[in-house]
Amino acid sequence: MAEILGLGLSHYPPLCLPDADMAGILRWTLQDPSIPAKEKDVAHWPAPMRAEWADDFGARAAAAHRQALVKGFERVRAALDAFKPDAVVMWGDDQYENFKEDLIPPFAVLAYDDLDLYPWSHAQGSSMMTGKTNVWGEDASKHYRLRGRPDIARHLVTGLLEREIDVAYAYKPLHHGSLAHAFTNAILYLDYHRQGYEHPTICFPLNCYGRRVVSARGFLTRMDAALEFDPPSPSGASCRSARRRRAC
Repeated sequence: MAEILGLGLSHYPPLCLPDADMAGILRWTLQDPSIPAKEKDVAHWPAPMRAEWADDFGARAAAAHRQALVKGFERVRAALDAFKPDAVVMWGDDQYENFKEDLIPPFAVLAYDDLDLYPWSHAQGSSMMTGKTNVWGEDASKHYRLRGRPDIARHLVTGLLEREIDVAYAYKPLHHGSLAHAFTNAILYLDYHRQGYEHPTICFPLNCYGRRVVSARGFLTRMDAALEFDPPSPSGASCRSARRRRAC
């Protein structure tokens, strides 16, 4: 009987940035001309939000946020290392990165062999890091030799299909050099202190962006942007069913 350990981890992209830049999404939003000026006026914000914004545009709050998250990463990594898994199955979203107009699967299992993962060259745009310095001060040469377990991935897909869970699978990337930023960032955070990451990993992307995955290119849009919406994401019920049956 297999043993399964469930862990949760943020892949919040701006955490890769220095503290002073972590509120970049909010600063970008405040420049949206379609949002009423009153709503962008700090004086009208809730008190906790004003306190975090303070007089440094959120930099001190970002440092405290980072400290709390890193403690969480350390606990997750310690639990993962102690468990010594045969493979890590990692769920995350693909934001118009590996899957684009030619194919948007609700679910997919990436049955990849070992591959080289370059965080600062493969996922620059999708992780909002283009032209920016990361918090570790690493350059484009930084990479991981990420171990795969295609044998376990094939077994997983076979079991899901036999249980009438219609999941796609792939043996190599389609439109991406390695992995979408949800998976790349999760691995960066599991290795936040750069001790190395050696666990074989099977990535399991979900179409979380749904009706905006192609229409908004899986990214941010202005509030008044005219979009021709795509079909929706898989339902919560279908996601629960897939995970429940996978564990059978």
